[in-house]
Amino acid sequence: ARDAAEGEGVHDRINAVSRRFLGRSLPLLGTVRADERAALAVRERRPVRVAYPRARASRDLDGVALALASCLGISGVRAAAR
Repeated sequence: ARDAAEGEGVHDRINAVSRRFLGRSLPLLGTVRADERAALAVRERRPVRVAYPRARASRDLDGVALALASCLGISGVRAAAR
């Protein structure tokens, strides 16, 4: 997403589909911001977390993963060293 507002808009659309077809709401766990290195990793066919661990998208993915672990009650999870 370009910014948090765009990320929230994407979440709202996905959440509406989930509620309609699955009968479940999805929490917003974070936004992965647009990052040129993420696009580069796709072209290289490498996961962005592996190819560019310090990229903005990688840091955002860490945040989403931590939020998901927290929602699921998984303890002992921490962000990767930067």
